[in-house]
Parts: sequence; structure tokens; C-alpha cells
Amino acid sequence: MKNNPKALIFLSIGIMLTGTVAINILNANRPVVVTSEQPNLREVPRHPVTGEMKTDATARQGRLMPATVLPDQSGQEVDLAKLASQKPLVVVMVKEGCPCNIESQPFFNQIARAYGDQVQFIGIIDQERAGAAKFHSDFSVPYPILSAPKESTFQAWDAKQSVYTFLIGPKGEIEKVWPGYSRTTLVELSSLLAERLQIPTLEVDFKMAPDEMTSGCYFFRDDPAEGA
Repeated sequence: MKNNPKALIFLSIGIMLTGTVAINILNANRPVVVTSEQPNLREVPRHPVTGEMKTDATARQGRLMPATVLPDQSGQEVDLAKLASQKPLVVVMVKEGCPCNIESQPFFNQIARAYGDQVQFIGIIDQERAGAAKFHSDFSVPYPILSAPKESTFQAWDAKQSVYTFLIGPKGEIEKVWPGYSRTTLVELSSLLAERLQIPTLEVDFKMAPDEMTSGCYFFRDDPAEGA
């Protein structure tokens, strides 16, 4: 029996396509894993924190945080004012798919785990509950991720970009705002938490965090720099 060249070609293409589909299915079901051993994936910040952003962040210290009650990844309503009255509260703004959130999340995970139940971390993501649950699972977040699919939540916090981080006092006052993250800001956050708790600063490894502060992607709009 003679080989049919056309049949062999079609058979080869079919095998290749089947293998590609199988690989894509496996990759789609595989959770994203990020560890703190991964450095910031760019040599320079994607979204540099400007002097104006730093000045604005400093000016917000002492103001009350906005009233915020949102569902977490499991659907449970969470009242941030109530949490803040019980223990130091850290609020981190999250945008789905933002590389800066992906790269910074391991560091927030480390701090949250180091201080345990003495401190309450909260993430607020621009997604419905299913998106909050996916982020919580994909990045093994050890604290609640709240669902905030409407821009009004981020406007109330005046957080135009992701990775904005807030330290909240017992009466709901904003003690510190970081408009991005870096090795220095993470060390400062850990030190302030220890000071609030009146304990020595716990040792957390931030060596893979970026030297220069970087903010995250814009919420509900394109990056103005990309259109320039």
C-alpha cells in the first residue's frame, strides 16, 4: 500500500492542533503562582510615583476613610470601620490583571502572615465576587479580597491606580497612604504596624521588591501615558 502524501500532511496537522488544544486547556486550568523570589519584572517602574502623588498622599493623613461595606470573596459583608476599631487595618487596592498587583501581592502576603491575627489586611478589587474569589485563590491571599465592581468605591478612596495602600487607625482615620510600593515602603509599613502593636518589627524579606516606588494600573480607564 502506497503512502498518500496529502493524507500524511492532514494527519500531521491534526495531531499538532490536538496537542496545542490540550496544552491550552491545561494552562487555562493551572492556577497562577507568584512567589516573593520573583523580582519586579521591569528595571524601571511601569507607573512611576510622582512628587504630586506623594504630596497628595501625605495631605490625606488624618482624614477619615470613606464608609466602606463590601462583600468578600465568599459573599460575606465586611465593614471596614468595624475592623479598624479592633486592630490595625491595611487596605490594598487591586486591579484585575495589573502586573504591579501580581508582583507586589507576595510581599503583602508575607507581611500579613508575619503579623498574623494582630493585624487585619484587606484587598479591594475592581471585580464581581467571582473575580475576587479567583484573585484570592490564584495568589493564595491570606486575607479577604472585597468585591467592588463600581468605580465609585475607588473614587471615594481617591485611588486612581492600583497598589495604593492605606494604613487605618482605630477611629477610621487614615494614618498613612502609599501611592505605590517599593522595598522602602514595605519596610515602613511593617515598622508602623509593629509600632502600633508595641512589638519589635518582625523580620520580613523584601530584597526582591523594587528600589523605586511604582504604582499600578488605572482603574476603569486607560493609562494616560500610553496615549501620549
